[in-house]
Amino acid sequence: MKLISKSFLFVADGILESYSKDQSIKTDQLSELNSFVDDGCVGELLVKLDEKHNEFNQLLGFDPDIKLTNNLFKEKYNGLKVQFLSNFKVNEIDDGSGFSHYQIKNDTEIVDRVLELSVNSDLLIILYKSGNDVLSVLEVMNNFIRDLKSRKPQDFEKYYVNLLLNFGTHYTYELSPNTNQQFNSKLLEQSQFTLPLQSYTLLDGKRLDDSLIRKTSPWIAIYDHNILSRKDNVTSFTFENLTTSQGSNGRILLIHYIKEIIFKLGKLPKYGA
Repeated sequence: MKLISKSFLFVADGILESYSKDQSIKTDQLSELNSFVDDGCVGELLVKLDEKHNEFNQLLGFDPDIKLTNNLFKEKYNGLKVQFLSNFKVNEIDDGSGFSHYQIKNDTEIVDRVLELSVNSDLLIILYKSGNDVLSVLEVMNNFIRDLKSRKPQDFEKYYVNLLLNFGTHYTYELSPNTNQQFNSKLLEQSQFTLPLQSYTLLDGKRLDDSLIRKTSPWIAIYDHNILSRKDNVTSFTFENLTTSQGSNGRILLIHYIKEIIFKLGKLPKYGA
């Protein structure tokens, strides 16, 4: 028996660009968001560097150079049905890709649309473009979790909800990761053991050159399921809590993340780095 029936992936696109500049934003009124972080876990998703500055393909588990289509997606993920919901035009899925894509006209309709579209999908990805008003975006995310729980309380435990925060799917950065000092998390240096190669250093079973991994400005993943999620020490939704290495679940490559979700949906074997 599958533990989850659907996965909802809410991407707050560009939110960290503004959030990192104003760390005084108060989130104490966002009870659902804080509870989600406290109950679940937080990790970093590192980006494979490329000259196109396009992280959208990596979000879906593909190299940036590939022209991504729905047929290619289904072929790779054993017929997985994915649909997109967004509050902006997404060129990668609007340009003859064959993906189902619906644009949100009003924030209050997000959960209605999600539940409607989820009938015919295994994975629903909400792409929400963030402006400078970070708090309003956080409220949208807070209300998304709250309304999803209240509308379908009997089904909520079967949903696998993931929140992703980034600097933007088309974030412009320097190709040398050492020149980008923004949002640079500290690795834990001390250990009693010699650690094996970490999964974020591997792709398709091969070691990635360190210069191809952007270790600054990562995506932040927040996810919660009462059985599938491993609790960590991050207790609330604040910039300081989300970006500390203490208590989080570590790092993987962004390109691997969706494979972990699809594995939990029963459509893929456990991914190998």
